[in-house]
Amino acid sequence: MKYSLQFSDALHILAYLKMFEENEGITSQQIADSVNTNPTRIRRIMGKLKKAGLICSRSGVANPSLAKSVDEITFLSVYQALDEPQRVIPIDENTNPECPVGRNIKKALAIEYDQLDQVVKQQLAKMTLADLMAKL
Repeated sequence: MKYSLQFSDALHILAYLKMFEENEGITSQQIADSVNTNPTRIRRIMGKLKKAGLICSRSGVANPSLAKSVDEITFLSVYQALDEPQRVIPIDENTNPECPVGRNIKKALAIEYDQLDQVVKQQLAKMTLADLMAKL
């Protein structure tokens, strides 16, 4: 099973911006070096964070910054800013309709997964970037 690292990387980006907010000229390359990825991936994630109103940046100008205080940025707002699946734990949509398990598993799991999603999202709403920064 492959998991998306976008959420973790988005939190990493936000923490980096906060930690180095006094530095001028923060670039996507610098952030990419910290995340250990490429700058294109960082810019793509930052575009989503900007669209969600979590960061400020100008095209062609280095030095992105947080658009809100660390207390206002919840893990849920970061998760929702990304194009992650609606469910925290996705359900395999490609099961065999000829099999009694394959035909019914999606409906059965949806009930359980909806409950899990509510619990996870409630917890994400309580966690803030300030909490993360305190641990760094």
